[in-house]
Amino acid sequence: GGNATIGVGHLVHHGAIGSDQYDKEAAKKEKEFKGGLTVNGAFQLLSKDLTVRVSVNKKKLTKEGIADIDQGVKDVFTDFVFNTGSANKAIGIYKKEGVTGLYNAISSGTIKSVSTERKEMRLSLLDNAVKQETTSKETVKSQDQECTK
Repeated sequence: GGNATIGVGHLVHHGAIGSDQYDKEAAKKEKEFKGGLTVNGAFQLLSKDLTVRVSVNKKKLTKEGIADIDQGVKDVFTDFVFNTGSANKAIGIYKKEGVTGLYNAISSGTIKSVSTERKEMRLSLLDNAVKQETTSKETVKSQDQECTK
């Protein structure tokens, strides 16, 4: 099961190693890595893959009108793009419920994480933005109360 990857998650092709069910060029793509991969080569692939994912994510956030957001939130969206191919569900929840809603969706498992470590990493990246959002809401609430006195 799964997809053929190498190094630090570089996708060689969709589908299992040795299978051309999803990619007719699978054998050719696998041949490129038959001799293995150096640590330096793995990090070069990671750098290239991450550059592409960050660019895709930046375009998506701009299109959605949310490009100017907390860096931790951007990092979470980029992580989803890099590891699952899409941040659409996370972005949708963020746009409807804010960063606290996104945090809760990841924490509760509404948005699945492949491991506890990945889930904790995503939540950690969102911590600062949740605190800022909570503080901002409290400030607005306080100002509203002052206006009604």
